[in-house]
Amino acid sequence: MTREIDLVVGAGGKVGAALVGALRRHGATIVTTGRAGSAEIDLTFDMDRPDYAVLPEGVARAYICAAMPGADACAAEPEKAFRVNVTTPVELTRRLAAQGAFVVNISSTQIFDGNRPALSPDTQHSPYSEYGRHKSTLEDRLRALSGTSGAIVRISKILSPNDPGILSKWRDELLQGREVSAFRDRAMSPVSLRQAVDALVAVAYGRWSGISQVSAPDEISYLDAALIVARIARARPEMVRSVLADDAVGTVPPRHAGLDCGATEMRLGWRFARSGQVVTEALGGEQ
Repeated sequence: MTREIDLVVGAGGKVGAALVGALRRHGATIVTTGRAGSAEIDLTFDMDRPDYAVLPEGVARAYICAAMPGADACAAEPEKAFRVNVTTPVELTRRLAAQGAFVVNISSTQIFDGNRPALSPDTQHSPYSEYGRHKSTLEDRLRALSGTSGAIVRISKILSPNDPGILSKWRDELLQGREVSAFRDRAMSPVSLRQAVDALVAVAYGRWSGISQVSAPDEISYLDAALIVARIARARPEMVRSVLADDAVGTVPPRHAGLDCGATEMRLGWRFARSGQVVTEALGGEQ
């Protein structure tokens, strides 16, 4: 008897690669896709120029992890970015769902402007970036697909020891004896890569349709996150300079970044780690 397949689209990226590992631990039969030249990919599938004929049969669950998230990238190639982030995921979802697959699409907190914390799943979209506008359009088009079986999983900032984001920049500066600046009026609500992919697997295997939200249950200011980094780096707290985002030049993070993940936690039966713990673990420190 042919085993059910878990299809991971964009398995060469951070989330896709971690998801493959989680599915293997789950005992799944996995088929992976990625761009030509990607390591450890079963099938070449280009989100910009998709060849749907290469998709395997027997897909029970599919996870669309491929995206073009950077603001600069979206601005430089707007048509390509829209195809990768919206057009192809919608068509992939339509085709795979028509074959009976449960399709999980990943969305982002960037569909909201960040003016309020702990937003519920039914909060009206207010994207603040081009990538956020893409994800907002993706969600709208997915909901408009009739008879489609699948889910949208909104995920906040993902941190991991292999990709701690701005935390590593702060740590390196502090270790070299240089001061760092961090916003006291801007917050993050990070989730660990491990918990994010565990949630994706649970959503797919539970066939939890609709919107699931994944983030820390609280927020931490960039300043407080930088102070945690200073502690781990054994640097003096005075080396972390508190600044206001309103005084900064250029793009700044939104004021809030948290999502109301209570309903997701109830379904999962476990809780997402708090922001400070996620920051600490991303740098290999102890809480």
